[in-house]
Amino acid sequence: MPGQLLAAVGLAAFVFAVLRGQEIGWSDAQAVIAFVLAVGALVAFVAHEMRTAEPMLPPYLPATVAMFVVAGATAKLDRVVPTWVSLSCSLALVAVGLLMMTVAEADSSKYVLLPGLVVACAAAGVFNPAMSGIVLGESTADHSGLAAGINDAFRQTGIAVGVAVLGMFLPAESLLPGGSPQDFVSGLQGALVAAAFVAALGTVVCAVCLRPRPQTAPVFGDAESDTVELPAVTG
Repeated sequence: MPGQLLAAVGLAAFVFAVLRGQEIGWSDAQAVIAFVLAVGALVAFVAHEMRTAEPMLPPYLPATVAMFVVAGATAKLDRVVPTWVSLSCSLALVAVGLLMMTVAEADSSKYVLLPGLVVACAAAGVFNPAMSGIVLGESTADHSGLAAGINDAFRQTGIAVGVAVLGMFLPAESLLPGGSPQDFVSGLQGALVAAAFVAALGTVVCAVCLRPRPQTAPVFGDAESDTVELPAVTG
């Protein structure tokens, strides 16, 4: 509960500070106080999460940090790179990261998964803002909220369905006490390969469907249709 309260206060204060700072000036007392409150609450949140026995956000999350940093750094990438390129390349890297994690064995250290996790999550950090941008770009200003809601609904539904479907690769008995670690790892490897295939398929879909088509000059007619028959002159 303390972690949730500190996170809510910190994020709310930060959003308020950004909005008020743009409206009334960054040196205004309200904006400054809100920024100070946000920093204090978020620092206290991190300190609490590192000390508590059951953290809301476990502090061993380098992959999540990579996603967060990359998403912020590439939010305006569409200004220099076509969106279809960003989506295709990021999904391809997601597939690569997932395949990198298949090297894990039953007796491997958990850190074996870290490189693949960082690659996949960093690539997802590129994909998410690019996808949101293209969804909002294809909607009118009056329907931007509806488009954003639909995008979020499909993403969350995909996460839920994906977890359920990929979970089918893991033998249920391997998750119980006394289960076979090798069976669990084998199932995990199968799930990773399946997820990588889906990401690779998404790469192809984005490259084919979102790539702009070359413009061709309109054809107004052929030689026969352009021929004009003049009436015969008599007399």
